[in-house]
Amino acid sequence: MLGAAGVVIISGIYGAAPHLASVPLPANVDMHIVLETTLNARLFLQLAGNIGLLADILLVAGALLILRTSLTTLGILFWNGILASTFLFVLVDGLAAFILPKLAEGAMLEGFSVARYTFDFFFAFGVLIFGLAFLCRGIEMSGKARAVSLSIFVAASIGFALFVMNITQPLLLGLGVGGAGIYLVFIGMRLRTAS
Repeated sequence: MLGAAGVVIISGIYGAAPHLASVPLPANVDMHIVLETTLNARLFLQLAGNIGLLADILLVAGALLILRTSLTTLGILFWNGILASTFLFVLVDGLAAFILPKLAEGAMLEGFSVARYTFDFFFAFGVLIFGLAFLCRGIEMSGKARAVSLSIFVAASIGFALFVMNITQPLLLGLGVGGAGIYLVFIGMRLRTAS
């Protein structure tokens, strides 16, 4: 539950940072401007990245514990999807906390560009994996749980598809990650009261 709450918090921090520094970009953006924006937003990135790494560790630990319980096939797919996505976000948060700000400070445009494209891809792909995990959850659930899960899947899938088409929609990517985090908090609270 703490890991999921951390995902919600860092989604807010990434959302508050200038988008050129914090969300996947279209390929036609001038990387000089992105580097300068990242330099100016480095405190946002370092904060989000450091909190994110802690949240990622907690989320992985919780998912691994849940996977040791008796689950349906879709439940196993859901929690493995959460794990896979979280592993990608470990890379994203590590890049945000330690690599991108340092490369921006050193004005190393080539290295920064490679790291930034890596950040963008893992961010967008992590959102897609979150979405696919919630598709599994939506198939298994009913009522509001199904609607919320499928909404996260749709936002994440459309956000990733637009990223692949070189159109970035920070709102959809944010809904994919932030929505997943909020819903995971509720799942964690329900699991805690059930035990």
